[in-house]
Amino acid sequence: STIGAYGKTNAYYLRQYENWQKFGGEVSLWRYSARFDNYFVPSDSISSMQSVYRAAAKYSADNFADQGVSGTTVAANFNALKIYLKSKLAKNVNEDIDTLLKNFCNAYYGAAGEKMYAFLLAEQAWLKTLSEKVKEDTGADKTGCHIICNSDLFNAKYWDDTPSGVLIKKYDASMLKGWYSDYIEAALDLVAENSEYAKRIRIEGIAVRYMIYAVYNDDSYGDFSRIAADAKLLGITRFAEGNSFTNTESYERDGTIDNLS
Repeated sequence: STIGAYGKTNAYYLRQYENWQKFGGEVSLWRYSARFDNYFVPSDSISSMQSVYRAAAKYSADNFADQGVSGTTVAANFNALKIYLKSKLAKNVNEDIDTLLKNFCNAYYGAAGEKMYAFLLAEQAWLKTLSEKVKEDTGADKTGCHIICNSDLFNAKYWDDTPSGVLIKKYDASMLKGWYSDYIEAALDLVAENSEYAKRIRIEGIAVRYMIYAVYNDDSYGDFSRIAADAKLLGITRFAEGNSFTNTESYERDGTIDNLS
């Protein structure tokens, strides 16, 4: 879950997979489509998903596991979308991804489909920018790749979209708060308040609210206690597969939603 979705990192692992194939025998491929140690931290496993499935098909992987969220049937960070994409790509690795994304959003979020699709694209674009920012600051590792560490994901610098060259006195949550108002709240305005569509949108909003507080200690959209309570009402029972990595702790507490606060 700490590997970036872009650039040389995935290419490096593809080369290793190709090399292992040369030895013959049984070769397995295993990836994560969810950030296993904190489901509330945005994670873009969608951008690289099709290329991974194509590689598995091309090299006839004996076993292919694409592990997502476990321990909870409800999760944020477009978990339902990822499950949908996996089911489609498992049958046809050459599906048109953008068409799948649009079809899913329109069906899953109803009248708010276009707004949630726009949110997905905005999040993907920023995660790619974040990846480049980390690379600029930390450089490449010995493989020629760059690794995004968990601690980077709670660094206020990397969630501030102030343009380069503009003097920054203090990093703030304006971009994340903009995501919530421009996409989540705007999407909620397009659907019935107590509808299943609204519930699904609020589930995605949980992750944005979490980051606003975890990274910036800004409780405009709730502190951990309130976010945890709202998450439970939406059916979320865990925010990590096992012990969690958070803004203050490294794998010290079990990821049950009650431990978020």
